[in-house]
Amino acid sequence: MKRLTCDAAMQARINLAAGGEVDASKLAVFECVAMSGDPIKKPGSIFNGAVHTPSMLSAMAEYVNSGKSVPLNLMHDDSALPTGRVFYAQPMDGGLRAQFYMPADAPEADLIDQGVITEVSVSILSAQMLCSACAWDYLGEDAGVMNFIDQTCANDHTIGVDNTHLILNGLDQFFELSLVGTGASPSARILAPSAAKLSQNRIDRLAASGVSPAAVILTTQPPKRKEDPMADLNLKEFTETLASQAGAIAKLTVEKASFEATAAEVPTLKASLATATSTITDLEAKLAVTADYAAMHAYLTEQAQKALTASGKGGAPGKTFAELKAQIDESGVNLANLVAGISTVRATTLSASGDDSVSAFKMAKGE
Repeated sequence: MKRLTCDAAMQARINLAAGGEVDASKLAVFECVAMSGDPIKKPGSIFNGAVHTPSMLSAMAEYVNSGKSVPLNLMHDDSALPTGRVFYAQPMDGGLRAQFYMPADAPEADLIDQGVITEVSVSILSAQMLCSACAWDYLGEDAGVMNFIDQTCANDHTIGVDNTHLILNGLDQFFELSLVGTGASPSARILAPSAAKLSQNRIDRLAASGVSPAAVILTTQPPKRKEDPMADLNLKEFTETLASQAGAIAKLTVEKASFEATAAEVPTLKASLATATSTITDLEAKLAVTADYAAMHAYLTEQAQKALTASGKGGAPGKTFAELKAQIDESGVNLANLVAGISTVRATTLSASGDDSVSAFKMAKGE
């Protein structure tokens, strides 16, 4: 026999869970390890290898002990009414111990007593599903359906690779506890109008973003038998989800290709820019030299023209610097000789005529 004797403390907890006085003599009460401290074993699932934090176990216990409804189902079957309910829980030995009750004459109670039914499973939604490698949250605002399909976080850590796994932290909802053997899904419950609230819970928000609730609700059920590997896969829902994401994926693929093509051109564009910058610098330097050259040539041309005119030689200035220099030098010599000759002739003429201005002229010349 695995049934527990109902004492006063247990009776009070049952009454709190049931919302009123219950005849405990008509109930069969049991205790179980609802969750152990070992990593979860669900091959192929995002939860495979997942571990939980103490805060999640504490939140689960608080959820039950506050009087919130946690039904007891048979094999997670939501097509029938619950067979009982969980009324007390407590973290212990790294896991969670729980007590539940059902009608004393229920067939399942006898099966538990006889050791036919031995295992239990919970269905919960944790507050966070953290990547063990980087603590990125699969339930965060930036998480999307592809993270769950690929089982890869935003930082490219994949579940099952390099011992990467989920860390389940906190609690959003504790859906149910089931006596398991072959299948599971949480059951719904009817709320009184006073308990109903017009607010979107996390399940609604995730569904609106395209993430299936089945992808985030942990059911600690033993793996399916090998002959039934697809039993947990909702192909219709999965296909619809993928179809709804196809357009976005195609658009992102095109944008990614365009970005990569542009990125590939960046080194060439940088090299072209560097070459153009160097060419501009060289041209600016040559332009400055050319401007100086033009100014100097204009000046020497003007001086050559003046020299040719002053020397009486006449003619047009040369074109090159060498021609201009030769004209200026030659005209300078001619001009000097011409001035000297004129001075000698004038002095001789004035002296012969007795003009006293010759002396004045010589004095002015410094002679």
